[in-house]
Order: sequence, then structure tokens, then C-alpha cells
Amino acid sequence: MIECKHKLLEIDYNNINMNEIIKFKLSALDILNSIKRWNTQVAYDNYSELDNFGIITNAAFGLMNNPYGNVIRDFLEMKRQLEKTLERLSEYWILQNIEFLNNEQTFNPELLFQYNRKYTKEESIQSWIKIVENFDKSIKLYNEALKIRDTKILKKYLGFPSTKKKVNGFWYTYKSNSQYGTCNKILYSERNILVESYHFGDNWHIYTSKNTIKFSEDDTEYAHIWEEECPECYI
Repeated sequence: MIECKHKLLEIDYNNINMNEIIKFKLSALDILNSIKRWNTQVAYDNYSELDNFGIITNAAFGLMNNPYGNVIRDFLEMKRQLEKTLERLSEYWILQNIEFLNNEQTFNPELLFQYNRKYTKEESIQSWIKIVENFDKSIKLYNEALKIRDTKILKKYLGFPSTKKKVNGFWYTYKSNSQYGTCNKILYSERNILVESYHFGDNWHIYTSKNTIKFSEDDTEYAHIWEEECPECYI
């Protein structure tokens, strides 16, 4: 689960004084640090958790009408906007203007977000508010998606079929009794079953393992495979 608390929606964008600017900058730094942490490549993977999230949900749900399709875009849009703003709100600029902290001096709201000259000041403020709201909504969507890291979404991502029959030389089985569920791709070879298992770890990382299973009359889990591949074993 990810969190990112901020005060961007508490700021009076029609009355930008130094207090509001400092409040904005503190929130901006917190958000950028959070996004950087989420987007850091993990030691055991070539991708960050955000990369994995985007890859897996796109593969599982497609690019059209994907309920999680805009999450990464909204994170990166927030990052882009805040980085531009912090270029203008440097520590040097704040120290230069700190003398206005205790008086009624106000500043141009464009310090906090760039106006689109096609729109009014109010419309530009609302456009910025929408970016913030989309960011908050995307955090909720990401956390909701964590709950579906199960056999169903993993099977969609891997492209495994929903059948107990042999497909292109392989068998497929699914377990939902572990924390996140397991998908197995199985190859029969010379009275052995070679099982390649996939399951989710924490934060969208997929673990794989391989195992060789020898025939046993007591094996009920793979009985349908044994019965078709080597019925002579039961004679």
C-alpha cells in the first residue's frame, strides 16, 4: 500500500501569500520524494514497482477501458508539474521574499502553476486542482489494484488458458490457497512432470520456481495429467 499526504487542496490559490507558498513547497517535496521512492528499481528486478504495476495491469486488462490505465500517467503528470514549480520556488527565492511573511503581500498564483493563456485565472486554478484530484484518485486505484494480485490477474498477465486440457504441449493448473495464488505451467516428460510456478510477491513482483515431480498413484493434484500422458502407470 502506498500513501502520500499533502495539503495542496487546502491552499487558497486566490490569495497566495508566503505561508501558502511554503505550505505548497513542503507538500510538493513530500510528493516528489514519494514518487521517486515508488519508481525506484528494486534490487531483484529490472523494473520499479510502478513499472511492474503498469506492465501487469495493461497486459491483464488491455489498453482500452482499463480501470487502472491512467494511474501511472497521473503520477507522472503530477511529478512534471511539481518539478516545474519547484524550479521557480527555489530556496533562494523564498529567502529573498521571506520579509513578506508577516504582512499582507500576495504573489502571482502563476508561481505555483502556469496559466494556460487560453483560459481565465479561475479555469487555470480548476485545471490544476483536477491534476491534484487525479493524483489522489490514482493512489486509491493503485491500492485497490493491490487487492487483485491473485490467480485471476496473474493468469491474464501470463496469457495462460482456462482449461484442464493440454494446450500446445503444456498443461495449466491454478491454486488460490496461497496468499496471492499460483499459476502453474506443466510439461510431461518421460514419466516426470516439470512444473514451472508463478506467484505474486509484495508490490507486483512475480516470483517463479521450477519443480520436477515423479509419478505416484497417490498423486491426486496431477491425476488428470498422469491418466492421459501415461495410463500404463496405473496398470
